[in-house]
Amino acid sequence: MRTKIATIEVTYELRDGLHVFYSTDLPGLLVANRDPKTAYNDVSSAIELLLKLDDGITVTVAPAASFEEFRRQLKAPRIAESGMLETQSRTFVLQTA
Repeated sequence: MRTKIATIEVTYELRDGLHVFYSTDLPGLLVANRDPKTAYNDVSSAIELLLKLDDGITVTVAPAASFEEFRRQLKAPRIAESGMLETQSRTFVLQTA
């Protein structure tokens, strides 16, 4: 059987001291923690569990970038043309057998 690879865009926001990750690609995904590394590291397993419970699909998920790279990108936030701070999106890679 051939391995399939897909991606899910995950959005990051800092809300009231919580590091929040969610995705419009995967309704129901919501990971939040006061510790950014814990929240970031929990996203992959949350995606795996959500797909298993909702769709019966077994996948292996990994972030496309390390936590350290994620932190570096947060230190250089992007400003939209409107002058507003852009919400940070991250890609998580899914592999299915």
